[in-house]
Amino acid sequence: MAMLSAIGFGSYRIDQQHLEHQKALRHALSQGCNLIDTSTNYADGESESLIGSVLALQPMTEERPFVVSKVGYIQGVNLDLAFERSKAGKPYQDVVEYNDDCWHCIHPDFISDQLTLSLERLKRPSLDALLLHNPEYFLKKSPNPTEYYRRIQLAFEHLEKEVSLGRIKSYGISSNSFPDPIESPEFTSLVHVIELAKSISEHHHFKFIQFPFNLFEPGALFEDHFQNQSLLDCAQDAGLTTLINRPLNAFSKNRLIRIADFKEQPAALLQLEKSFQQTIALEALCPGDFKNQLKQLPNAHWIQRHFMKIQDLFHWRDLLDYKILPSFDFFTKSISQNQEHIEWASEYERVMDGLLKTITLSFEDKESEKSRHLSKKLVEACPELQSSQTLSQKAIRIYLSIPGVHHVLVGMRKSEYVDDVLRDYAPLPQNQAVACFETAYQWANSW
Repeated sequence: MAMLSAIGFGSYRIDQQHLEHQKALRHALSQGCNLIDTSTNYADGESESLIGSVLALQPMTEERPFVVSKVGYIQGVNLDLAFERSKAGKPYQDVVEYNDDCWHCIHPDFISDQLTLSLERLKRPSLDALLLHNPEYFLKKSPNPTEYYRRIQLAFEHLEKEVSLGRIKSYGISSNSFPDPIESPEFTSLVHVIELAKSISEHHHFKFIQFPFNLFEPGALFEDHFQNQSLLDCAQDAGLTTLINRPLNAFSKNRLIRIADFKEQPAALLQLEKSFQQTIALEALCPGDFKNQLKQLPNAHWIQRHFMKIQDLFHWRDLLDYKILPSFDFFTKSISQNQEHIEWASEYERVMDGLLKTITLSFEDKESEKSRHLSKKLVEACPELQSSQTLSQKAIRIYLSIPGVHHVLVGMRKSEYVDDVLRDYAPLPQNQAVACFETAYQWANSW
C-alpha cells in the first residue's frame, strides 16, 4: 500500500444522486488523494454507494484507495431495519434510543449486519478500516463508564473476528469526545481503550482514531489526558494513526465558525433595504383570501423584524432551509392554484427569491470580513503562512505541522474544494503552529 495522502476525502454530505459529488471524488483521486472516509449512515448509505460506484470504474491496480467507514448510528433505513427486527422478536441488543429519529448501537450483531451492507454498497470484499462511530452516545443517556467500556471491549472482540474473516483489515474509534477534558461526562479515554485492545490480543488490529481538531477546538493538543500527555501524545506513543475531522467547521460558544474564505459582497448591503421595502410593499397587496395565511408565515416583514437576532450566515441558512423556504414554497403553491391570483403569486415568488438571495449575500459579506481578519492574524503569528493563499489552506497547514496529526479529512463535495485543499503543505515551525491556536482563541473572543 502506498503512503496515504495527508488530506483525506471526507464524504459526510456526499450523495449518490449528485453528479457533482461523483465528479469531485474522481477529481480528488486523479490528484493523488488515496484516503476516503465515509460512514454507514452518511446520506442514509448513499455516500458509500457513490464511493463504490466511482471506485468500481477506477483502473484495477495494487494501490487501490484506502477506504475507512464507520458504524454505530441507527437512522433512516437502519432505523426501519431495527423496527422490523423488534417486531420479529429479534431486536438488536444494547441499543441506545437517543431520540425518536436516532438510535445507536455497537453490539456485534449490529456491526456484522452493517458491515455486510457497507461492503455491498462499496463493492469491496473488505474494508481497510472500520471505526466505531461516536460510541459515547451511550454516555449521553447512561453515565456508566464501566458498562460503556464493556460494550467497546465486546465490539473490539468482534472486530478482531472480522479481521480473521478478512472482511476488515483494521479497526478503530471515531469519537467526538476523545479530545474532551477528563472530567467531561462523555469523555472517552484513549488510554483505557488501548488497554482493552491489548487485553484482547497482543497483536490487536486497533490502529486508528478519529476526532475533531481545528483552530477553535484544540483539545487534542492542549488537554491533559494522561500523566501530562495530550490525546495526540497518547496516540503517538501507542503508534496509532490519527484522522482529523471537522478541520474547517468549528464550534465555539455554541456558534459554527467556517474556517474558509467567502466572496466579498459589498453591493448586497446596499440592495438589502430596497429589497425589504419592495417585498413588504408587495405583501401588502396580497389577495384578501390569502392575507391571513401570509401573516402566519415567516414573511418579509417577519424577517425584517427578526433580522438583528440572526447571529450569522449559518444561523440564517438554518432558518432559510428549515423554516422560511418550506413555508414559502407551501404558500406559493397554494395561492397559485387560484387562477385569479397567479400573476401576484408569480411576482411575489420572484421578489421574495431576490430578497432571500440578497440577505444570504449580505451575510456572506460579513463572513468574508471575518475570514480576512482571521487570516491576517494567523500570518502575524506565523509569517510563513503568507505563502498559503486561502484561509482553509492556512488552517490545514497549521494542523499538519502539529506532531501526531497524520491525516486531515476534508469535505470535498465540489471539484473547486478539491483544488483548494489538495496541496503540498510545507511544515511550519512547531512553536508558531501552536501559537496560531492561541491567536484563533483571542480572535474568537474579540470578534
